[in-house]
Amino acid sequence: MSEYMVVGNGPSREGLDLNKFIGKLPVIVCNALAREYPEIDYIAYMDPGVRRELDNMGFPVKRMLIPTMKDEFEPPEYGVSRFKNNAGVFAMKNAVTMGATKVYVLGIDCMYKTDNWVKNVYSDTDNYKVEGVHVEYQ
Repeated sequence: MSEYMVVGNGPSREGLDLNKFIGKLPVIVCNALAREYPEIDYIAYMDPGVRRELDNMGFPVKRMLIPTMKDEFEPPEYGVSRFKNNAGVFAMKNAVTMGATKVYVLGIDCMYKTDNWVKNVYSDTDNYKVEGVHVEYQ
């Protein structure tokens, strides 16, 4: 059995120390989590601003899960609107593609919304600022 861990930036992952898992199983993180754990196995991202940030911090390209245009949007069979995909779903898809038979998921909190913005532990930081919107955890 091949086990992987996927970690997003929703509030459920606050307080998690990824050092307990690094080196024990492959860990895929999402977006800005590389700020705290630059030694992580892989990073999944969707937004160009995050990619620029990763490049600027010298994060190795070989450990980036780089989305194609097809990856960036939900499949057409889900409807005409084709909502933008997210890094958490992309990370889980990549874990399975890499051979995971079990995936531990934390911080993929897609249902928390305030003022039309998904909650994120990096809200109000670079690449997460939205004009006129400030997210408060409840």
